[in-house]
Amino acid sequence: MTLRVGILGAGDMGRMHEGILRADKRVRIVGVADPDPERSRLLAAPSKAKPLASLEDLFREKIDVLFITSPNFTHCKAVLAALEKDLHVFSEKPMGLNLDEGRQILDAVRKSRKIYQLGFNRRF
Repeated sequence: MTLRVGILGAGDMGRMHEGILRADKRVRIVGVADPDPERSRLLAAPSKAKPLASLEDLFREKIDVLFITSPNFTHCKAVLAALEKDLHVFSEKPMGLNLDEGRQILDAVRKSRKIYQLGFNRRF
């Protein structure tokens, strides 16, 4: 089985994850979304993924897993939207910007049957 992965955020962390994911034969990166079209294009190119502008664009690509490597303030909204779409989620730290966002994510994960992993690149 090949997992269809979408990456949200084409900065340094997105680049790190793209390289790791591209090397895994079980994974196909299908889209990279970033509001900066040039950054999206550059990060999508090595894996022959589609450069996209938004999270909604990634959802239309029928991904199985969303990797969230976008700025911290976007994490909670993206995690909640992905779980609502019945997707597995890997999110870079922080989980959210405050305790309320963390609780929202915890509640959504408990209701979901999907995997949510919070990454900490110094540990994994």
